[in-house]
Amino acid sequence: MKQIPLNKGGQPAISEGRRKKYLLSLRLDAEHYFKLKSLVRTSGHGTAEVLRQLIAAGRVRERLRREHLDFMSQLKGMARNLNQ
Repeated sequence: MKQIPLNKGGQPAISEGRRKKYLLSLRLDAEHYFKLKSLVRTSGHGTAEVLRQLIAAGRVRERLRREHLDFMSQLKGMARNLNQ
C-alpha cells in the first residue's frame, strides 16, 4: 500500500495564542480620527498596527526614514574621526 504523507508543505500553522481572531469596531469623533491618521502617517505603519502598538506599549514609534539613516551615517563618520 502507498502511504499518503501527512506534511504537504506550505506555511506552518499559527498557534492559537498568536492568531488574530478578534475584530474591533471603533467610532471616533473628528478630533480623535485626525489624530489617529496623523500617527499612522508619521509612523509609516497601518492603522491596525498603530492601534496594536498603542494598546501594547502606550506609544507608537516612527520608522527610520532615509533622512534619519543619512544623519546616522554622518554621525558614525564623525565618531570614527574623534576616535582617531
